[in-house]
Amino acid sequence: MTMSPYKGKTGVRRLINAFGYSLSGLRSAFRHEDAFRQEVLLAAVLIPTALVLPVAATARAVLLGSVFLVLIVELLNTAVEAVVDRVSLEDHELAKRAKDIGSAAVMLSLACMAVIWAAILIGRPAEHLSWKVQPDVIETSPGCPILVSRAAYRAPAPPADDAAHRGRNGNLPP
Repeated sequence: MTMSPYKGKTGVRRLINAFGYSLSGLRSAFRHEDAFRQEVLLAAVLIPTALVLPVAATARAVLLGSVFLVLIVELLNTAVEAVVDRVSLEDHELAKRAKDIGSAAVMLSLACMAVIWAAILIGRPAEHLSWKVQPDVIETSPGCPILVSRAAYRAPAPPADDAAHRGRNGNLPP
Protein backbone atom coordinates (compact mmCIF):
# COMPACT_ATOMS: atom_id res chain seq x y z
CA MET A 1 0.00 0.00 0.00
CA THR A 2 1.40 3.41 -0.94
CA MET A 3 1.46 6.29 1.50
CA SER A 4 -0.19 9.56 0.66
CA PRO A 5 2.38 12.26 -0.22
CA TYR A 6 0.34 14.70 1.89
CA LYS A 7 0.64 12.75 5.16
CA GLY A 8 4.34 13.54 5.71
CA LYS A 9 3.85 17.21 6.50
CA THR A 10 4.10 18.36 10.11
CA GLY A 11 3.94 21.54 12.12
CA VAL A 12 2.94 24.84 10.58
CA ARG A 13 3.17 23.48 7.02
CA ARG A 14 0.54 20.83 7.88
CA LEU A 15 -1.77 23.51 9.32
CA ILE A 16 -1.37 25.69 6.23
CA ASN A 17 -2.08 22.71 3.95
CA ALA A 18 -5.12 21.66 6.01
CA PHE A 19 -6.52 25.20 5.85
CA GLY A 20 -6.06 25.22 2.06
CA TYR A 21 -7.81 21.85 1.73
CA SER A 22 -10.69 23.11 3.86
CA LEU A 23 -11.12 26.21 1.70
CA SER A 24 -10.98 24.02 -1.40
CA GLY A 25 -13.71 21.80 0.05
CA LEU A 26 -15.93 24.80 0.81
CA ARG A 27 -15.41 26.17 -2.71
CA SER A 28 -16.15 22.79 -4.25
CA ALA A 29 -19.33 22.31 -2.22
CA PHE A 30 -20.49 25.82 -3.07
CA ARG A 31 -19.73 25.34 -6.76
CA HIS A 32 -21.29 21.89 -7.19
CA GLU A 33 -24.08 21.58 -4.61
CA ASP A 34 -27.33 23.53 -4.93
CA ALA A 35 -28.43 22.52 -1.44
CA PHE A 36 -25.20 23.86 0.10
CA ARG A 37 -25.61 27.19 -1.73
CA GLN A 38 -29.18 27.47 -0.43
CA GLU A 39 -28.05 26.72 3.12
CA VAL A 40 -25.22 29.27 2.84
CA LEU A 41 -27.80 31.85 1.74
CA LEU A 42 -29.96 30.92 4.75
CA ALA A 43 -26.89 31.21 6.99
CA ALA A 44 -26.09 34.64 5.50
CA VAL A 45 -29.48 35.80 6.78
CA LEU A 46 -29.62 33.92 10.09
CA ILE A 47 -26.09 34.58 11.37
CA PRO A 48 -26.38 38.40 11.34
CA THR A 49 -29.90 38.07 12.73
CA ALA A 50 -28.63 35.97 15.65
CA LEU A 51 -25.89 38.52 16.32
CA VAL A 52 -28.31 41.45 16.67
CA LEU A 53 -31.18 39.75 18.48
CA PRO A 54 -31.68 40.89 22.08
CA VAL A 55 -31.12 37.45 23.59
CA ALA A 56 -28.73 36.11 26.20
CA ALA A 57 -25.26 35.08 25.07
CA THR A 58 -26.08 31.42 25.61
CA ALA A 59 -29.18 31.64 23.41
CA ARG A 60 -27.14 33.48 20.76
CA ALA A 61 -24.52 30.71 20.82
CA VAL A 62 -27.23 28.05 20.42
CA LEU A 63 -28.79 29.94 17.50
CA LEU A 64 -25.41 30.26 15.76
CA GLY A 65 -24.46 26.67 16.53
CA SER A 66 -27.67 25.37 14.99
CA VAL A 67 -26.93 27.24 11.74
CA PHE A 68 -23.35 25.94 11.58
CA LEU A 69 -24.58 22.42 12.35
CA VAL A 70 -26.73 22.47 9.20
CA LEU A 71 -23.74 23.54 7.09
CA ILE A 72 -21.50 20.89 8.65
CA VAL A 73 -24.03 18.10 8.10
CA GLU A 74 -24.58 19.21 4.50
CA LEU A 75 -20.83 19.12 3.87
CA LEU A 76 -20.63 15.58 5.28
CA ASN A 77 -23.63 14.51 3.19
CA THR A 78 -21.98 15.98 0.10
CA ALA A 79 -18.78 14.05 0.87
CA VAL A 80 -20.72 10.78 1.25
CA GLU A 81 -22.54 11.37 -2.04
CA ALA A 82 -19.25 12.15 -3.82
CA VAL A 83 -17.63 8.94 -2.56
CA VAL A 84 -20.68 6.84 -3.51
CA ASP A 85 -20.71 8.36 -7.00
CA ARG A 86 -16.94 7.82 -7.31
CA VAL A 87 -17.29 4.13 -6.51
CA SER A 88 -20.09 3.55 -8.99
CA LEU A 89 -22.87 5.41 -10.75
CA GLU A 90 -24.91 2.21 -11.03
CA ASP A 91 -28.12 1.89 -9.05
CA HIS A 92 -27.34 -0.13 -5.97
CA GLU A 93 -29.27 -0.67 -2.74
CA LEU A 94 -26.29 0.26 -0.53
CA ALA A 95 -25.53 3.39 -2.55
CA LYS A 96 -29.16 4.47 -2.23
CA ARG A 97 -29.13 3.72 1.49
CA ALA A 98 -25.97 5.78 2.05
CA LYS A 99 -27.37 8.75 0.14
CA ASP A 100 -30.77 8.52 1.85
CA ILE A 101 -29.16 8.38 5.30
CA GLY A 102 -27.06 11.44 4.49
CA SER A 103 -30.17 13.25 3.29
CA ALA A 104 -31.99 12.28 6.49
CA ALA A 105 -29.15 13.71 8.56
CA VAL A 106 -29.46 17.04 6.74
CA MET A 107 -33.24 17.02 7.22
CA LEU A 108 -32.85 16.37 10.97
CA SER A 109 -30.28 19.16 11.32
CA LEU A 110 -32.66 21.57 9.56
CA ALA A 111 -35.54 20.48 11.81
CA CYS A 112 -33.31 20.89 14.86
CA MET A 113 -32.38 24.41 13.73
CA ALA A 114 -36.04 25.31 13.17
CA VAL A 115 -37.05 24.04 16.62
CA ILE A 116 -34.20 25.93 18.29
CA TRP A 117 -35.02 29.21 16.53
CA ALA A 118 -38.74 28.80 17.23
CA ALA A 119 -38.15 27.98 20.89
CA ILE A 120 -35.92 31.00 21.41
CA LEU A 121 -37.87 33.50 19.32
CA ILE A 122 -41.49 32.40 19.55
CA GLY A 123 -41.87 29.94 22.39
CA ARG A 124 -39.81 31.90 24.85
CA PRO A 125 -39.59 28.85 27.15
CA ALA A 126 -37.45 30.87 29.56
CA GLU A 127 -40.54 32.88 30.53
CA HIS A 128 -42.18 29.72 31.79
CA LEU A 129 -39.20 29.18 34.10
CA SER A 130 -39.36 32.72 35.50
CA TRP A 131 -36.37 33.89 33.47
CA LYS A 132 -36.38 37.58 32.78
CA VAL A 133 -34.11 39.41 30.37
CA GLN A 134 -33.01 42.59 32.06
CA PRO A 135 -31.11 45.27 30.20
CA ASP A 136 -28.05 46.70 31.90
CA VAL A 137 -26.46 49.97 30.88
CA ILE A 138 -22.70 50.06 31.18
CA GLU A 139 -20.95 53.41 30.86
CA THR A 140 -17.70 52.79 29.00
CA SER A 141 -16.96 56.48 28.71
CA PRO A 142 -18.96 59.60 29.59
CA GLY A 143 -21.99 59.88 27.34
CA CYS A 144 -21.35 56.55 25.59
CA PRO A 145 -23.60 53.90 27.16
CA ILE A 146 -23.69 50.31 25.94
CA LEU A 147 -26.86 48.28 26.39
CA VAL A 148 -26.19 44.72 27.48
CA SER A 149 -28.88 42.15 28.11
CA ARG A 150 -28.48 39.47 30.73
CA ALA A 151 -30.84 36.77 31.87
CA ALA A 152 -31.45 36.49 35.57
CA TYR A 153 -33.24 33.54 37.13
CA ARG A 154 -35.77 34.26 39.82
CA ALA A 155 -37.18 31.17 41.46
CA PRO A 156 -40.88 31.34 42.27
CA ALA A 157 -41.34 32.59 45.83
CA PRO A 158 -42.52 29.90 48.26
CA PRO A 159 -45.56 30.50 50.44
CA ALA A 160 -44.60 32.71 53.38
CA ASP A 161 -46.07 30.33 55.96
CA ASP A 162 -44.43 27.18 54.63
CA ALA A 163 -41.57 26.27 56.99
CA ALA A 164 -40.29 23.60 54.57
CA HIS A 165 -39.04 26.30 52.21
CA ARG A 166 -37.08 28.16 54.88
CA GLY A 167 -33.32 27.92 54.99
CA ARG A 168 -31.21 26.70 57.93
CA ASN A 169 -31.44 30.07 59.60
CA GLY A 170 -35.24 30.12 59.33
CA ASN A 171 -35.33 32.85 56.67
CA LEU A 172 -36.92 32.57 53.26
CA PRO A 173 -34.49 32.51 50.33
CA PRO A 174 -34.09 35.80 48.42
